[in-house]
Amino acid sequence: MRDSQERSGAPAVDRRADGDQRGGWRRDWRRDWRREWRGTVPMALMGVVSLGAVLIVVFAMLAFTSFRRSTESSEYVERLQYQQEASMHYEVTMARSSLYPGGVFLPRGPALDTAAFQGVGSTATVDSFSTRLASDLEIGIHYELVSAAFADPAVDPQALAGTVSATLEIQSGRDGWIQVRPLIGTQEFSGPTVDAIGTVNLRGIAALVERIEEETGIVPPQYLLRVVPTIELSGPIGVESIREVFSPVFTFAYNSTQVATDARLVRGESRIIGQDVTSQERISYAGFQGSVSEARQIATAGLALSIAAVAIAGAMLQLGIGSDEDSHIRQRYRSRLVAVATSGSAHPRDTIQLASIQDLARVADRSGGLILSERGHRGTRYFVPDGDEIYEYETVRGERPSSRAAVPEVQ
Repeated sequence: MRDSQERSGAPAVDRRADGDQRGGWRRDWRRDWRREWRGTVPMALMGVVSLGAVLIVVFAMLAFTSFRRSTESSEYVERLQYQQEASMHYEVTMARSSLYPGGVFLPRGPALDTAAFQGVGSTATVDSFSTRLASDLEIGIHYELVSAAFADPAVDPQALAGTVSATLEIQSGRDGWIQVRPLIGTQEFSGPTVDAIGTVNLRGIAALVERIEEETGIVPPQYLLRVVPTIELSGPIGVESIREVFSPVFTFAYNSTQVATDARLVRGESRIIGQDVTSQERISYAGFQGSVSEARQIATAGLALSIAAVAIAGAMLQLGIGSDEDSHIRQRYRSRLVAVATSGSAHPRDTIQLASIQDLARVADRSGGLILSERGHRGTRYFVPDGDEIYEYETVRGERPSSRAAVPEVQ
């Protein structure tokens, strides 16, 4: 083949030389890249440590905020509200007289804050009428259940059903004997309202009181006549079902001369049906919006990862991982290094090239402990003058520690 090339006049190509050149170029490129990478890694590790420290503070504050709050909140949600109201009206049949020419006594109107009798408790009384002239007391009870739910066309108030009844309690004073008599028999009704009427025989009560006083010899200052209606109601209101027993009390104060009526002729109470609804408590912090449970998980994981990243990056910096040999030397012998601008000398000295920085440090221990350093284009020269000799160790910028083994030589 060589003869044919010579005969054709074509230049001969040394393929081995060309391969060596390409291989050398690759080696130089990889070496330069490694040098640049080793110079960049420490800076990156410092950035990781700084960023990790900031994240530790952020996640610690998120953890502190989230673990101080409950993960759930409970709220009472109203599903149905209604009011029950019972009112009493009355009419007294009286003997015709100068006081009652019409033979009837009716309530005069609004309640007053005065009491005609003592011992009725907190019940204020208003109107009063003569006991001797009264014969019958007609009591009317009106009951109504009111709810905003009835405004819904799908809700049928007539689906409610119940019963109404009433009793009359006769009591001697506040702590004396009691007799209970039926006033209104049990009546069934449907819907949210009902009216019922009963009659009290006042002459019969007067005869009863007179007979007991004569038998016992005890004449209390007054008697209490309590009208106690009882309304039982049940049924659906929309999707809810109710079951109510409403039993208000209306009181008359009675003695031998007059009867004082109850000032409060209306009794009522409200009901609310609902339930406690539990929901996830939410939190907003540093751009995060979510549940407290999520915040706790993120804070815990973020704090653990941030601490781990700072610890690993710090350990890598401490061990010098990813840094070149000069960085290792500066880190280990920082307090013993003295930088010089030039190392020129008035008279020549023998230079002994050492194999490692550790060997140079041992020489420095023998001659004062300081190591001089001079930065050059390729690396740094570390040396220790000792009499007529100079012991030195040189590094190549970007090379890892112990990547080369220099053989001691005397120049």
